[in-house]
Amino acid sequence: MLSYETLDRIADAHNPLLGLVWIALVLRALAARRWRTGAWRALIGLYTLVVAYGMEYVDIATGAWPALGLDYSTHTAVAVAMLATLAAISRVGGWVAAATFALYVPLMLHQGYHGPGDILSTTLVVGALTLPPAWRARRTLLGRATAVAGSPAAAPVA
Repeated sequence: MLSYETLDRIADAHNPLLGLVWIALVLRALAARRWRTGAWRALIGLYTLVVAYGMEYVDIATGAWPALGLDYSTHTAVAVAMLATLAAISRVGGWVAAATFALYVPLMLHQGYHGPGDILSTTLVVGALTLPPAWRARRTLLGRATAVAGSPAAAPVA
């Protein structure tokens, strides 16, 4: 069995690795001179991260989570933000992010970072604020690619 320290390193690497995948997808679009796609990919990710960290600020300022006997989970919030981002900009990236999130949640519970209520409440709030705009942006990306290239096969979503 892996030690607490090893599992802690794995947990600490989860969100940064998803962030690197996001940055790689932005750079991939830019390297292909798909400027609008790269810009949209960057903006979607920035928006979701602003929501994740913005809600942390809201929680600190209002005490919303503690008032419910909970703790806002920034670990979860950033993971959900990256999940929304990757799902919006890449089919494969979205599935990978969903799979790693499904493994990350029990890891956070096992490590004692947060309880189930903390993770669930954070997931619901951050998911509600990030997934709909990310999916609208995805439709915008797909619509522009189809309109420009005349074919759904030319869509910029990886």
